Amino acid sequence: MEKSKKTLKMIGICIIGLVIVVAVNMLKKPEDPFKSSNNKLGYEHVEKEELLNNPKEDGDSYYVYFYKVGNQDCEEVKDDIKTYARSHSALYFVNMDEQSKDYKKFDWNKLHEENDVEIGKVKSNGKIEYYEGESKEKYTKSKEKDEYGKTKRYEVKKANKEYLKSNKKARKGYVYDSLETPNIDYYTLTSEDEVTIAGVPTLLHVKDNKVDKFYFDSKEIKTIMKKLNK
Repeated sequence: MEKSKKTLKMIGICIIGLVIVVAVNMLKKPEDPFKSSNNKLGYEHVEKEELLNNPKEDGDSYYVYFYKVGNQDCEEVKDDIKTYARSHSALYFVNMDEQSKDYKKFDWNKLHEENDVEIGKVKSNGKIEYYEGESKEKYTKSKEKDEYGKTKRYEVKKANKEYLKSNKKARKGYVYDSLETPNIDYYTLTSEDEVTIAGVPTLLHVKDNKVDKFYFDSKEIKTIMKKLNK
């Protein structure tokens, strides 16, 4: 009987210890995968003031990658970015967890309210009834370009509580083509201007002190990284 009590006590202690370890790991902040370092194998970060005028490149072209630690979309391209960084020195990093105050936020609400179009309604069974001439494929397979030459990426969304937060003009229970490509003019950007970042991940390519290419979200960045890592 005494042995049983001791055994139960030990099991209880082990369970409590296990719970504590799990809780600590859950609360522990993820490690920065691109932590700045002074050694040759480290990742170099860049301040906003030197975004377009990086003295280490002396006029050469380079990439700037904006990310957040633990962000799901950033995790999707993390390995691709690391692969490129291993064989290319002209890649710099901006941790938006630490430097978001240096950059202007993109107005997603304005984008959706000015561009999203009502294309159908949600039926009582939850299925979408598209208006005449409308369909999911019309938008998800669109090749339409925006004013900066970017292919517009759309998602078809039902106007639920979450979507209504980003589009005050939408009607609950209806369906919208939601534009997911931010219309930001990076091409005319100068070192004196505010830099707008729509979110992470974002990748800018700088040449001759100007942004000549930019990529937003994990889908675009993964595509360009696959080409660069060949």
